Amino acid sequence: MNFHTFELSYKLSTDDVRIVYNELYNASGQNYKPKDDCAVFNALQDYGIIIFIKKYKQDEYNHHVLYYRVNPRRVLENHNYIGIFNSKNIDKLIKKFNILIKTVSPFLPEFDSCNISRIDYCSNVELNDQAVIDSYINLLKRGYFPSKYTIKKYKNEKSKRNTLSKNGITIIGNNGIEVTYYNKYRQLKEKNPKCRYIDNSKKIIRIEIRCFKKKVRHLTKKFKCTSASSFLKESDIIGKYIFKHYANIFYGTGDFYKLTDIYSMIDKSSCKKKSKKLMKELVKSSATHSSLDRAFDILNFNKSQIKAILKKFNKIGVSPVVIPRRYEFDTIRNPLDLALEYSDYDDLCV
Repeated sequence: MNFHTFELSYKLSTDDVRIVYNELYNASGQNYKPKDDCAVFNALQDYGIIIFIKKYKQDEYNHHVLYYRVNPRRVLENHNYIGIFNSKNIDKLIKKFNILIKTVSPFLPEFDSCNISRIDYCSNVELNDQAVIDSYINLLKRGYFPSKYTIKKYKNEKSKRNTLSKNGITIIGNNGIEVTYYNKYRQLKEKNPKCRYIDNSKKIIRIEIRCFKKKVRHLTKKFKCTSASSFLKESDIIGKYIFKHYANIFYGTGDFYKLTDIYSMIDKSSCKKKSKKLMKELVKSSATHSSLDRAFDILNFNKSQIKAILKKFNKIGVSPVVIPRRYEFDTIRNPLDLALEYSDYDDLCV
């Protein structure tokens, strides 16, 4: 499984803070950006490494943590803003990383002196064109989002209210997980329009699952990782585990179809007559209200009923999220299958 970004963290001693801060400030020059309790140093930004020091207050004392936010593909190919990273290149990455940080300061901690504090597992999935990508993203906004998950909204300056992004959807969990589906071409046009490979991203939807400190700790323990490098070397196994667990939690494991096709597949299934009736009511409501979440509310499903009926849809290979009649495609695969198909394509965009 590929990944795009990860963070390393290192707790600084009182003596370290002064030395490292001064070294980074001198190396960064005008790239130094102070923010509240965080100092950001961009000396290695061109190589995909952002260095920052954050101050935390604990009881009566302050402590400081050094972070490296790393885009590993750019460490090895500094102009590649699209390509993602495969774990087979870990040793090469670590060697280059350690060389780069020592050009900034001999006092900076090396790779395996740090801990992993965040990692973004992802897959660049190729669809037909921008229209299909936009339709697919809108389809994913119609899912079921359990209470511990919320959809991220953004401030719309024109309407003066918070709205969903037009370019993607981000689902935030209280378990240290963030799931994002977005139009890679549009993202680059907004953030980095001069990117060398931008035209290669026109057919790409990026599927990304970001694991923060809480989840990383759990994964480190679960997979018995003893260092930052051992964690990343296990990233193929860990990433696929994460995707299988979270990629389809909001849609079921089946593929997407239009309403008449779903009716037909329910009729052909081995489900009981009563279950078929309830399944049809659910998908009709899901289609009418453009939301599986709303359909569950209207039909007064409780948590156990939701779990039971989703299991029935999974069994027949159909998602209860319905493709609108106006869409140009009649069926499209679920996010997990797409992500896993492209999970080892580290050179799709190069």
